[in-house]
Amino acid sequence: AVAAEVDFSNLTLADAKFVEANLEGASFIGAVAQRADFSKAQLKNAKLGGAKLSGASFIGAVAENADFSNSTLDRVNFYGANLKGAIFRGVDLWSFDLSHDQQQVIRRC
Repeated sequence: AVAAEVDFSNLTLADAKFVEANLEGASFIGAVAQRADFSKAQLKNAKLGGAKLSGASFIGAVAENADFSNSTLDRVNFYGANLKGAIFRGVDLWSFDLSHDQQQVIRRC
């Protein structure tokens, strides 16, 4: 599915399936997307600030320069995700696991 640049801001998307979707530049600001599946999705430059993403899956997703600032990310799975340049300002980084390589490429401030 292609949903590049689409505005999903403030929508309820719990349990939504975005597997392999092109979501480049899409906005999920303030969205409620617990347990959503973003596996292998293209999320380059996506805006996810303030989103509630507890239990979501980003396995193998490409989230370069995506902004996760102030999002709720407890129990989120980023296994194999490309997070180069992703922004995690105001996020509790202890609430989910990042590989050593992923920790080296994200922006925390």
